[in-house]
Amino acid sequence: QWCSTTDITFSESVWDIHNATIIHHSSSSSQHVAVLSINKWSCTINTNSCPWKGTISRRVPTHLSNLIQNNTKEMTYVQHERMITSTSTITKPAHHLRQQQQKQDDTTSTTTTLLSKSSIQKAVSILQTNGFVVLNSILSESKIKEWKHVMLQDFDLATDRLLQTRDIDLLHRSLSSLSSSSGEEERKEALSYREMAMREDFRVDLRDGPNIRVLRKQENDAEYKLLGLLEKRSTTKDDEEKSNKYEGPIVTSTDGIISAPKENDTITTAATAAPSSNSLRFHPSILSITKSLFNPHGVMTSNNNNDSSFSTVGGVSKNENGIPLYKGNFGRYNFDGPGPTQGLPQPIRVGQIGSVISLPGAADQALHADTAHLFEHLDCLPCHYANLFFPGVVMEDDNGGGNNNDTVRSCCTYDEDGNWTGNVNAGGTAFVYGSHSLGIAARLTVDDDEDNEQYAEGEKTGGVRKKNAMDEMHLRTIRPSLRLGDAVIFDCRVLHFGLANKKEQEHDGKGEGGIRRPMLYVNMTHSWFHDPKNWDDRETIFE
Repeated sequence: QWCSTTDITFSESVWDIHNATIIHHSSSSSQHVAVLSINKWSCTINTNSCPWKGTISRRVPTHLSNLIQNNTKEMTYVQHERMITSTSTITKPAHHLRQQQQKQDDTTSTTTTLLSKSSIQKAVSILQTNGFVVLNSILSESKIKEWKHVMLQDFDLATDRLLQTRDIDLLHRSLSSLSSSSGEEERKEALSYREMAMREDFRVDLRDGPNIRVLRKQENDAEYKLLGLLEKRSTTKDDEEKSNKYEGPIVTSTDGIISAPKENDTITTAATAAPSSNSLRFHPSILSITKSLFNPHGVMTSNNNNDSSFSTVGGVSKNENGIPLYKGNFGRYNFDGPGPTQGLPQPIRVGQIGSVISLPGAADQALHADTAHLFEHLDCLPCHYANLFFPGVVMEDDNGGGNNNDTVRSCCTYDEDGNWTGNVNAGGTAFVYGSHSLGIAARLTVDDDEDNEQYAEGEKTGGVRKKNAMDEMHLRTIRPSLRLGDAVIFDCRVLHFGLANKKEQEHDGKGEGGIRRPMLYVNMTHSWFHDPKNWDDRETIFE
């Protein structure tokens, strides 16, 4: 009603206009006053991507109405996506926003956000339900820019060296070829190396290089010292009492530290660490979310779609005599462990910072999960492997474009008031929310043979189940648009894919131009889990 009675216009990409309300209304002979309450979306979405999802006006079919919150009728796919994305986002408290505004002129500020206990619990609950959570303005922008800079430096060094020593050109697909005996051009394939793995054309996973090593050592030395990892002392009763109070850099086996880190290795840490809020790798709130996600004390519950999940909402799980189940984990005494003590999570392994770099021309990735479920007899066991993603470029600032700057405004769209709509041609990452559940993923990935074999001869479904699965897959596909400083944590079992980098590359003879989009990442796992992916035995680029 207010839309039709006022001249005010709001962009649906930025504002939740469907839930706006008039909270005050008064009229007189000379004036009419109305006060409108309307919220911005906590996180916008990239509708420039995934054209196969259909038009903005595509409506949710009736057979998927059970997925719509409050069973809202006549909702579009995009409206549902905006709602899920926004409710899957943890925002800054008001006092942090005020502090940020006060320091907006300080370009050297590295102030970041520490989440409240309730926000951490909410983030864990969102992860358990949807398989991903967005954290607004959680990380230091200046530190991200440092890492982005060295990542692109080493990418340039790697591409130059591959071209010089192996005749492999990652920047121009047509140049990476050799003439075959038939006279036709055959592409010379790039391999995976110790420092860099090829994902698809124009998309690489970079985790090591000379400039990366310098920054990594610099930051790791400072953070390991702060975490106490460089000062090992003998385990005594006094040491244990001090370390249990988290005072000083004393590290004992009761802290959950499995071993001191090697120079380029991952480390393990428990809840005893007190890292800096400016740390990208060891941000306290992100570690707290991950530890709670990996170590729930709740009970198995069912969601509205009859898919079971693990939740902390039901409280601590107990046996028939009312004794908490965690007390039975007697093996935690092994190797000088603390024993079955509630509130002391099992240690987690935090990987080094890496980057997936999407080059101009990169297409949508194939739908995939980063890890397998450990067991298949229950729908969704607690998470054992999560990734932290955070973009290395500013998507919305008006500071120009090009591959040597921090911004890509030239490929973004804005509303009439200059607000970024979330639309960008340089890509991002899409997640299929809820697909970390075996039951949901099985339903979404049904094929024709599975569709028909469920029915007797003469009762073929004609692909109805596959069509319904495709509709649901499209509805569950979420494309959050992240700003510099934002981060997303996702369960590595959730289905996801990188979005196409459609910003055309401008050839200048050096392979430069377009927008190179680095997505920085940190892998986090239970200490006992090791990702079988191992590049250490690969050929090196630089040595």
